[in-house]
Amino acid sequence: MSVRGSAWILAVAGLAGACSMILELSAVRLIAPWFGTSSAVWTHVIGVVLLALSTGYLLGARLSRGKLPMRSLGLCLLAAAAATGWVPAVTAPVASWFLGCIPPLVTEIVQRGEGCSAGDAGGRVLALSTAGSIVGTFATTYVALPALGLSRTFLVASILLALLGALVLGIGARSGARAEGIAALLAVAVLGALAVSRVRAPTASPGWRLVDSTESAYQSLRVVEGEDGGHPMRRLQVNEAFDSFQSVWQAAPGFLPEGYYYNLFALPPQWARRPGNSGDWRLSVLGLGAGTAWRVVAGELPAGMTLRASGAEIDPAVVELGVRWFDLPVGDPSRCVLGGVDARVALRHLEPDLDQIVLDAYANQMEIPAHLCTREFFGEVRSHLVPRGWSSRPWRRRLATRSAAACSRCASPFRGTACSSRAKTRILRPRMDRTGTRGRKRSIGGFRPCRSAEPGGGSSRVRLRS
Repeated sequence: MSVRGSAWILAVAGLAGACSMILELSAVRLIAPWFGTSSAVWTHVIGVVLLALSTGYLLGARLSRGKLPMRSLGLCLLAAAAATGWVPAVTAPVASWFLGCIPPLVTEIVQRGEGCSAGDAGGRVLALSTAGSIVGTFATTYVALPALGLSRTFLVASILLALLGALVLGIGARSGARAEGIAALLAVAVLGALAVSRVRAPTASPGWRLVDSTESAYQSLRVVEGEDGGHPMRRLQVNEAFDSFQSVWQAAPGFLPEGYYYNLFALPPQWARRPGNSGDWRLSVLGLGAGTAWRVVAGELPAGMTLRASGAEIDPAVVELGVRWFDLPVGDPSRCVLGGVDARVALRHLEPDLDQIVLDAYANQMEIPAHLCTREFFGEVRSHLVPRGWSSRPWRRRLATRSAAACSRCASPFRGTACSSRAKTRILRPRMDRTGTRGRKRSIGGFRPCRSAEPGGGSSRVRLRS
C-alpha cells in the first residue's frame, strides 16, 4: 500500500474521530432533561467516554496483532454503528468502546502497507483522528443538534459508521464466512436502530402535557401546557426543569397567579413619581426568555403610561418558541428583541436613560453567570438608568453577597462609585426560595429590603408585605 493508497484508510480514522465527538457531546444532551448540563455532569460524561476509549485502545491493540487487521477494523466500525444507533434507547457507552479500537487498527494497517515506522503511522493517524474530532465538535453543537435534533444526530453518526465499515470490508478485507455472518448481524442491528431507536422525552408533571420541544445550540427546550389555580398556563422548561421553568404564559397580560416572582417586576412603575403617570416606561430585560417579564409589566402599568421595552436572550431557539407559544411580539416598534446576544454584550448596545433594567439571566437553572455579577457589570447597568431608575433581579440575598467582585452589602457598585454621583438608583431584590432556582413556583410574602444609594453613602430600607 502506497502513501496515496493509505489516504482513504486515514480518512476513515478522521471520520471515526468525528463520530466519537458527536457521541460525547450528544450524550450530555441525552441526559440533560434528567441531570442538567452542569460541570459535574460534563465531568461524569467525559470520564465514562475516556474510560470506554482507553479500554477500546487496548482491545484494538490486541486485534491489530492478527493476520487480518482490515477485517477487524470493518467489524469494529459496524459494531460502533450498531451501538451508536441504539444509544438513544439504551444510553450506554458501548459505542465509544468500539471507536477506541479504530486508531490502533488503522495504525497497524498503515504501518504494514507502507512499511513505515510505528511512530510515523501512529502520528498521522492521531493527527487525522484529532482533526476529525475538531470537526465533529463544532458540527455537533452548531449544525447537527439544532438542525437534526438529538435522535437524528445519533442515527446519522450510526449511518456514517456503518458506511465506513462496509467500505473497509468491501474494499480491503478478505472476509471469511464467520466474519460475513457477524457483519450481517451488525447490519441488522443498525437497521433496527434506525427503525425504533429514539430519545425518550421526560414525562410532564401531572396535569401538564408536552406541546413542543427542540434542541438548540445551548440546551434542551420543552413547552408544556396545563392549568395553575384554574388558569390555563404554558411553561418553557430547559434541561432538567422538572417542576421549574424559564418562562410562563397566561392568556391575559398582567399579574400571574400568586407565587411567581415575575409579578414583582411590575412594582417599580407603580412607585414611579410622575405627574399623572404619563409618558413611556422604558424597560430592558437581560435574560428575556419568552417574554414573561414584558407581559407582566405591560399588563399592570398605571393608566396613561405606555411600555417601550427591549430584551436580550442568548438562545435564538427560545425566542422562536416565545413567538410561537408565548405571544412574544414581533414587528412591534415599541418592542426590540436581541436574540442570540449575551446580556453583557447587549447592555452596551441598549439606549441610555432606561427606567428599569431586569436581570433575569441564569446558567444551569440556578447559577448566576460570573460575568453578570461583577462590579464592572453593575456599573454599566447603572450608567444606563435614569436618576431614580430601578435595577431588578430575582436573586437570593445570600447568593448575591457571595460574589467575589460584589460590594459586601448589596452585591453591586451602587454603594461605592455610584454614591459619589447625584443620581439615586434603587435596587429591587425579590425574595427567593432556598435553592434560588429560576422560575420555581413559591409563596412570596414580599421582597428583600429596597436599598437606595444616595450621595454620602446614606441608605433607606423598606420592607413590604402582600
